[in-house]
Amino acid sequence: MTAVETSPSVPDRRRHVVRLGGEHLLNTARLSTRAVNSDLLTTTLFLAISRANVREVTAAAQKGPHYSGIDEIPPDELRRPISVYALARELRLPYETARRYAGKLLRARIVERVGDGLVIPSVVYARAGMRQILEETCEETQRFVDALAQAGVHGPTPTPSPGDRRRQVLRLAVEFYLRSIDRLTNDLDLELVHALVYVAIVQSNIRHLIEDGSMGREFAALGAAPPDRMRRTVSVYAIARDLRLPYETTRRYVGQLIDRGLCARGPQGGLLVPQEVHQRPRLMEGVDGNWSDTMDYLRDLAAIGLGPSPA
Repeated sequence: MTAVETSPSVPDRRRHVVRLGGEHLLNTARLSTRAVNSDLLTTTLFLAISRANVREVTAAAQKGPHYSGIDEIPPDELRRPISVYALARELRLPYETARRYAGKLLRARIVERVGDGLVIPSVVYARAGMRQILEETCEETQRFVDALAQAGVHGPTPTPSPGDRRRQVLRLAVEFYLRSIDRLTNDLDLELVHALVYVAIVQSNIRHLIEDGSMGREFAALGAAPPDRMRRTVSVYAIARDLRLPYETTRRYVGQLIDRGLCARGPQGGLLVPQEVHQRPRLMEGVDGNWSDTMDYLRDLAAIGLGPSPA
């Protein structure tokens, strides 16, 4: 399906799906910063290292239970190190930035060096706080699937799956988060934290549309970006607090987004991403791509037995 087509037999809900995905992305980020007790960029590096370490385990668990339960932590010998260079490339970060923030994880003893790469040892995942975050992330993922179902968006019928698959749900949630970040940085030609600040502004502008079912349906289609008069502006302070970023850092990122024409100040000085930005062809292609990624995510979750909650 292209960025300008949708099946005539299925209502176009791509823009609404991406709004719900934006909420899921930010909620996953908030939970993850608690797990690492650090800033957003350091946390995203942690998640990228985690994904790389157990990529083979994740693939195996899609075919059947394999270190999938909440108490089934893959042993260190199954973890594959990732270099700082590979991390920088995956996250579209300057090498020195990736090296500096990886150093924070090393000093906090959350990450270890193994040869020329980085590994998160299994003992880190065994911490009580990590288990709680894992459980809350699984609950957040279920809420996301339920919200999509309430909007009329469903994945395949879930495959009955014996046993606990919550650790695999967490891995898929991390994969969706990182894939969404990659798409954002590519579509907007921005660095990682700039892209997250952009998403936080967008979600603040239209969160009331998500909460109001009728308004959400009215502006659900790809070409139905709400007009500026319906957007609610947000302050720099609120964005900084939401993303656990220093105020001055957030203010600097916001200024750069304004300079790039991706963000503007409203009548009272609050921030908004105008309708015109959402209607740019490249951004609309990004919405379509994110919609496709979400459908893939629902398919992967269904394959391990996770679907909408029973009515």
